[in-house]
Amino acid sequence: MINAIATQLSNISTSLLPASEATGMVGLLQKLNPVGGLFDAYNRTLEYRAESKRIEAELERMREQAKLAHAYLNNTLKEHIAALECRQAELKSCLQAYGNEQNDRRQNRLELMQHRANTVNAMLSPDLAIEHKQLLVQMVCEIGKQIADVDNKAQQSLDSMLQTLSQPAQLPSATPFFNWQKQGE
Repeated sequence: MINAIATQLSNISTSLLPASEATGMVGLLQKLNPVGGLFDAYNRTLEYRAESKRIEAELERMREQAKLAHAYLNNTLKEHIAALECRQAELKSCLQAYGNEQNDRRQNRLELMQHRANTVNAMLSPDLAIEHKQLLVQMVCEIGKQIADVDNKAQQSLDSMLQTLSQPAQLPSATPFFNWQKQGE
């Protein structure tokens, strides 16, 4: 009954009573009401429980967001590692092919140089006729051109290989997580 009177008094417009009297009277009745303190404590407990549940829900949302971010970053990292491993394999095969090609060219150049040395030695032989010596001189010049051609091809191959090596790895494009998160919401 006192509670009902307190409720009715709190509903009275402050225009009818002066503010100091309304506050004072309502405050006095609330202080005299023994059940009012219990209701107040119960209301605060309910408020604390509601706030606690809200905080728990927010924590759970943040945990889920962290899981999503972790999964996204983990997948992005795996894609980048796979792209880098692919580029590494490509470069290894390129270097292996270049090495094999250079070995073949070196062997070809050594054979040509040996052939030219043999031709020069044969040209210096006093028993050969002038016509044969002239043919051998032409042959030495032709072998020199072939050696230069092998060297030019080796340089072109080196330039091509360096161009291949200088190209950066093509990593998958990754959307930053925070932009991705906003798109997913």
